[in-house]
Amino acid sequence: MIKIAFLKTIIFSLILIIIQLIVIPFIAIENIVPFLPILPLVYFTLLNGQIFGTIAGALIGLFFDIISGGLLGGGVLALSTAGFITGYFYGENKSDIYTRSFWFIVYLFAATFVYSFLYASLSSNNPGLSFLSLIIFEGLLPTVYTSIIGTLFYLFISKRD
Repeated sequence: MIKIAFLKTIIFSLILIIIQLIVIPFIAIENIVPFLPILPLVYFTLLNGQIFGTIAGALIGLFFDIISGGLLGGGVLALSTAGFITGYFYGENKSDIYTRSFWFIVYLFAATFVYSFLYASLSSNNPGLSFLSLIIFEGLLPTVYTSIIGTLFYLFISKRD
């Protein structure tokens, strides 16, 4: 069961990484873009647990780093940490509640903020960027944008059953 979920996570994430790199720059608002590959990571981590989320996050981050040509290891650290933190919200008997309720968006917000902040901290091109600017412009604004897109993802998941 976990092998199938792991395979689904990786396949969906690879598709979303390609969309992230090709399509998403066209919907950027002042260089702020949502990060789509975190959607399946959060969803499947809430269904399968913390170890699953950490390993899947590391692999998705590695694929993202290799495909995007960015800082090798930045995505691995940021996404594995986001998967690890999302895993704290895993409950064996509450998976459906967490993935099919408003809480999914809250967990997505938390995971995306962790990812955005860590990734921006590691790969920032601007050494003069203040800590507050890093939190707001590189962490919070992409998180809000991703959460808005994640709301559409949530609506799709909740209506699927």
